[in-house]
Amino acid sequence: SGTLFIRNCPESKQIVDEWVKQCGSSLIWEQKVLGNIIRDLTVPICILPIGYCWIRSLPDGREPYVKCDNPVIVHNQVSRQLRGKIK
Repeated sequence: SGTLFIRNCPESKQIVDEWVKQCGSSLIWEQKVLGNIIRDLTVPICILPIGYCWIRSLPDGREPYVKCDNPVIVHNQVSRQLRGKIK
């Protein structure tokens, strides 16, 4: 799910507990499970700036269309390098 900032409060803990529970009993991607959980919530959800979830390349290796000069958190996407090499 990239980078998340989750506030330390009872509501957030309930959301994370439900997320863990559903991920443990589902074959659905954890990102989709979280999306399903937060879709109907009334708690505020904010999107972090792109610099908090920066990926240096598109899946095919090209540079991303949107640039970020000083990312805070870089996702290196090692899975792209190892795709097809590990079973």
